[in-house]
Amino acid sequence: MLKIGEFSKLSRVSIRMLRHYDDIGLLKPAEIDSFTGYRYYHEEQLFDIGRITSLNDTEHVKFKTLPEVKVASCIIKGSYDQMGEAYATVASWIKANGYKMNGPMFNIYHVSPAQTQNPDEYVTEACFPIE
Repeated sequence: MLKIGEFSKLSRVSIRMLRHYDDIGLLKPAEIDSFTGYRYYHEEQLFDIGRITSLNDTEHVKFKTLPEVKVASCIIKGSYDQMGEAYATVASWIKANGYKMNGPMFNIYHVSPAQTQNPDEYVTEACFPIE
């Protein structure tokens, strides 16, 4: 376990920012001492903070608004092993209901490996644009 100061030095993220990430629920300490209030982090959380800081670098990211799209979707709860079957089910539904696919499918990761290490807790929405 690393104290917040040690974690801050190793991650190159200020203590103030780590506290902010805790407040907004982005990166919670592994443990908070109930007596002292000290925050402790697992070494493995250095990977999480690395992902967070890389996502904060929006210098090379461009945002644009796309037109509204009608989609057929389904929610998959659990491991990604089920994705192929879920995709096939949605594709069958699209065909059976007289729709056509209209563009590449995409996923929305409501609960992903960034939030939990337990694949049984993943929640993914598979979306297929249709017309």
